[in-house]
Amino acid sequence: MKGHHVYRSNFTVGTVFDCEQDPSNTKSHWAIVVKKPGPGEIVGHIPDNLAQILSPLLSSGEVQIMKCEVTGLSTAAAEGVWVQGGGIVIPCTYILLGNKLGKASVLDKLRKWARKKRSHDDAEVQVPIKKEKLKVEE
Repeated sequence: MKGHHVYRSNFTVGTVFDCEQDPSNTKSHWAIVVKKPGPGEIVGHIPDNLAQILSPLLSSGEVQIMKCEVTGLSTAAAEGVWVQGGGIVIPCTYILLGNKLGKASVLDKLRKWARKKRSHDDAEVQVPIKKEKLKVEE
């Protein structure tokens, strides 16, 4: 998750947030906000390189619900690695829920994204399947 330095919300490891598209965002066409459940306050954004693949999946309905579970404390990007929007990130697992028929298509798109990401930088990206949920760990 990015943008925590802007919103300064308090949370702990294990906290689960809702994610939704942010069509009013002027900096990114693909923006996805991370917010507290309900009409909750924004706590951050999905990194843009990941939002570029997830936003169309949300728009198409292939992914119907998206959650963000905090898995660690804020960290800086590795030395020498440029991160769009700044180098501070909150490690998260993104949980994607949708219909079973679209699961193979979503997995295929995420795996292609993960392979491309691995070829461009050293970030660890996993796309494991956990029962009814797809999880993207970054």
